[in-house]
Amino acid sequence: MNRLEGANCADLPGFVIDKYLDCNVGTERFYANVARAICDHCIVQPDCRDQALNMPGLQKRGIIGGVSAMEIHHARRWRAYESGITDQVPRCARPDWLGRPEAVEMVEQLRVEVDPDEPSVER
Repeated sequence: MNRLEGANCADLPGFVIDKYLDCNVGTERFYANVARAICDHCIVQPDCRDQALNMPGLQKRGIIGGVSAMEIHHARRWRAYESGITDQVPRCARPDWLGRPEAVEMVEQLRVEVDPDEPSVER
């Protein structure tokens, strides 16, 4: 994955990237926490996550835009479900940082307009 200009990780040496950002999140928790700290206040964090969501292959491990590769995978499942690509509701929790597709926002707005007492979907 290409590092974005202005990213906190853009000027880090390769061995730091390999050790922290490309760690095994399940077994190397300290390294994963350091990687998340690097990403925490990064100005391109949302763009980095979007790039990871839209790249053709799946990254199997590491931290990308402050979240794990597995969280990116879960977000892809939710995006596919909410876009109508699949009918199967993901079993994983919907990531808070994942933007909602425009169609979901429109349905939510119509639901409120039709019945203002209808509770809205949790965000």
